[in-house]
Amino acid sequence: MELEKVVKAFGVNQLIYHNEYIDQENRQDFNEEVLGLQENLEKTYENGIFKVFDVDASKEIDQFSQRRFITPYGLLKLHSLSQFEDYDPLDLPLIFTSKEEVFNTDSIGQDDIIEVKNMDDLVLSSMPKKYKLYPFNFVDEVNPFIKWSKTYTTFPDWAWFQSKMDVIHPRFEWDHNKGIVLTFASEAFNVKPHEKQNLDGEIVYDFDSLLRADQFFVADNPDLFDVVSNPYNVSDNVGVLHGVIQRGDPSFIWQVAKSPVLTAEEKMPYQFKIMVSGRGANQLHMKVRFYDRNKREIGIQYIVGPDQLVNFDTIEFTGEVVSPKDTAFYRIDLLTYQRPEEKIYWWIHDVEIRKFPKYTKPNEILMTKVLEPGSYRVFVKSFDSLGGGRYSSI
Repeated sequence: MELEKVVKAFGVNQLIYHNEYIDQENRQDFNEEVLGLQENLEKTYENGIFKVFDVDASKEIDQFSQRRFITPYGLLKLHSLSQFEDYDPLDLPLIFTSKEEVFNTDSIGQDDIIEVKNMDDLVLSSMPKKYKLYPFNFVDEVNPFIKWSKTYTTFPDWAWFQSKMDVIHPRFEWDHNKGIVLTFASEAFNVKPHEKQNLDGEIVYDFDSLLRADQFFVADNPDLFDVVSNPYNVSDNVGVLHGVIQRGDPSFIWQVAKSPVLTAEEKMPYQFKIMVSGRGANQLHMKVRFYDRNKREIGIQYIVGPDQLVNFDTIEFTGEVVSPKDTAFYRIDLLTYQRPEEKIYWWIHDVEIRKFPKYTKPNEILMTKVLEPGSYRVFVKSFDSLGGGRYSSI
């Protein structure tokens, strides 16, 4: 049997064979011998755990007569097909035309099934490379809360962003292995990543001002979580936030200390710094809730994502965000995962919040493409947030 025909029928261009299983040496030797007999599988990499074989995509698979289901959409299509009781992916393989940069339409067989909402979707997935432009290549940031940033749809942070933005049915779309760009910022924080530590911003709140104005953090659930302020050193009047999560009802999974609602400005870059120590404080992280003038919540942005550290001493958590349009107030939430089997302690030794009005600019991406003179239509593949927001292309 020519194995590459089966592999290519599923739209696969690489085969990875693992050989680390104990007490399976004879079977693994036989499998590797079969792989070695394949004329159109080329071994391109190996180590002590696995071998990588490239499938020769230049050869057609017309000898492989199995019908295939072809779609230019994402993995959500596989989920919808799986709802049909009689659907078997082995009998009707699902091929994603947008998985690679260009789909070869010459490989479509006479018996294949093509499913599209709009023929443009199929045409665009098979368009030659020279007509495609990837914003990923024109962006150097990875924090979408301050400007346009880059990621891949196969990266965990793409799924994390969707889940934290309350996307009920997260979508997995192919990005041609070229990446995508995304942003939650209404204005751009116009600095390079390596410049953030040396900026001269304006302090709007610090630990001392929060204490003096009686705007200290309070417990979201005082029955399970006590928050106490205490000077770190009487001479310098730096405060300490001392939180203890008591053993309690495990249904209260996330325990929160929250600041009062503080005044803010719209489309303003803010930098948050918090110095933390913890014992048993699993997945301690921080986020900011933004409100309009009527104190309606208009956005949530994560300053620091959950960290797996449980015990740590005086680590500085720092992050930047740009407040949404129409922001008038914000609130800081400090969260940690409850472990009912033991007490959890954490201390905040210092807080500093700065704004940077001099470093804002429109949140734009400038892209260039050299093409032959002529008239062209422009298509943009986009994922619009159900939570709102708009963008425009010029």
